Amino acid sequence: MKKRDKRKKIYLLILVIIVIIIFLLLFYYNNKIVISNIEENNFDKEWIPVSEVDITNVSKNIIGYMSIPKFNNKFYENMPIKNGTELPILATSIGHFIQTPLKDGNICFAAHNSGKNSKGEYVGFFDSINKLKNGDIIYYNDLSNTYTYKVINNKVIKENDLSVLENSKENKLTLITCIKGSQNRKLRQCVVAIKI
Repeated sequence: MKKRDKRKKIYLLILVIIVIIIFLLLFYYNNKIVISNIEENNFDKEWIPVSEVDITNVSKNIIGYMSIPKFNNKFYENMPIKNGTELPILATSIGHFIQTPLKDGNICFAAHNSGKNSKGEYVGFFDSINKLKNGDIIYYNDLSNTYTYKVINNKVIKENDLSVLENSKENKLTLITCIKGSQNRKLRQCVVAIKI
């Protein structure tokens, strides 16, 4: 009887180890897909002046709006957000990293910090985020509700620092743009704000 119980325990332990290994492999594989998708959508992979980006077929589907009251300017009220970070989207709106959530968790956005598109519209939606300080407010509207976020960090990161796009249990916004006035295309301005 004791040998049989011992075998059952060994089989159960082996089964648990196999399940854990399968879970870890699936987790690794899924994260690798998400990271490779983010790398493919790097919003400044190929540098083309905003005014030369073809926006004739860009989606008109707005998925939300963002407002930054600190700048006290109509331009920063209800800035449109579209899904994706491809160049035509960023030439018309703030872009949402599609691998990140739209409601809870780490919601990530990219935008230009200067330039006019081919229609002559100014699209530097993130032109002043380098001036945001801890405690400054950002409003995000997902077309159903408006949420309030408070800036907790404003830093410079490397363009390949994908850790800022990882999901989190904490509800926050992550805003990314090129460094204002810098020719160094390997760095990005990154603002993180938490939901309050």
